Amino acid sequence: MNGLLCKSGFSISKVDRTAVNLPYEYIDEIRQELIKKICTEVEPKCAHQAIDLMFLVDSSGSVGETDYIALDFAFQCRKGVSFGSFLAILVYVLVYVCSFQEIYAISDRFLTITNAFYDKTKNWIKNMISSFNVGPKTTAVGLTQFTARIWDEFKLGEHTDKASINRAIDDMRYVKGKTGTGKALRHMAEHSLIETGGARKGVPKVLVLLTDGKADDDIAFGVDKLKNMGVYVFAVGIGDKVDLDQLTEIATHPTVTHMHNPDSFETINEFRKGLIDEICKETDPAPVCERADVDVAFLIDSSGSIHSQDYELMKKWLVDFTKNFAIGDYNAKFAIVQYAKKIESVFTFNDNKTDLAEAVSNMQQIRGQTFTGQALEFAKDQVFTEV
Repeated sequence: MNGLLCKSGFSISKVDRTAVNLPYEYIDEIRQELIKKICTEVEPKCAHQAIDLMFLVDSSGSVGETDYIALDFAFQCRKGVSFGSFLAILVYVLVYVCSFQEIYAISDRFLTITNAFYDKTKNWIKNMISSFNVGPKTTAVGLTQFTARIWDEFKLGEHTDKASINRAIDDMRYVKGKTGTGKALRHMAEHSLIETGGARKGVPKVLVLLTDGKADDDIAFGVDKLKNMGVYVFAVGIGDKVDLDQLTEIATHPTVTHMHNPDSFETINEFRKGLIDEICKETDPAPVCERADVDVAFLIDSSGSIHSQDYELMKKWLVDFTKNFAIGDYNAKFAIVQYAKKIESVFTFNDNKTDLAEAVSNMQQIRGQTFTGQALEFAKDQVFTEV
């Protein structure tokens, strides 16, 4: 059983769940945000949601390690070559300095390095998918690779379990070419994320773009079509070769939650959990925590610093909040404590759930001084005990 303590006062930060100053007339606006935070933390990610989740993978070869590999050519040949132009170094090394055997070894090393980053991308996608409940009535997954050409590795709903999806991802082959991002985005809108492409009517559509380079074509048409379709687009641009302005144009707004720019393929795992959370929230904007197994305690400031009308607003807010949960021994349970200088237990985890609204309605403001520390100690020692 999970335990959560909610203190009145009122706004919930997405980062640290702390309260900031908001007028009491706005407390209704944060109710769903708080509900989402609780649901996200105590339930498996997207466990019961229907989502059409599409991955669009740049396989063009614009890997941010190109400079390293080109320099490595010179070091592999062990010859002191120095030119002002980096390209001239590469041409000179390959044509005049390296032997045929050395060029073969360097090419093999290039493929090894490139495939290592490609394998990290494949593993990242598999780890992403592991957080979703894949099935005909829950999350459908599709994946397309692109260069200047487009390869549909598998369509939405083609695979109905994670094992077969993972096998399909393992079988993907790395391809090189130009970066036709605009063409690929248009393909998503006109083929992949429509019913003939496996998408389901009325189900939220999510597109995760993975790229490590700048688009060689125009992206505007595809971006506009996807936005007009209501597709949630998350743009992940890896390394310093990406065009951040392009990623901003592609990603759904706000870009702070829909665009990511990790330094390299080595760091793409650092934001995966946050990305999954955002996908879950986007596709389930007003969750009802019917299956949440959680103990939630409210600590209500009932001192004289609270105006009478604000106190009544808090009471109404509490009742409205609890209506979003299935309350019971194997679902959510609530406790309510109000405090000033003294502490009053209004409702406990053991009380009959049908009496909660009445208990809140009967609450009377205590008034007096505000002893918050004492109330927190009470919650720790008396409220969250085994029942």
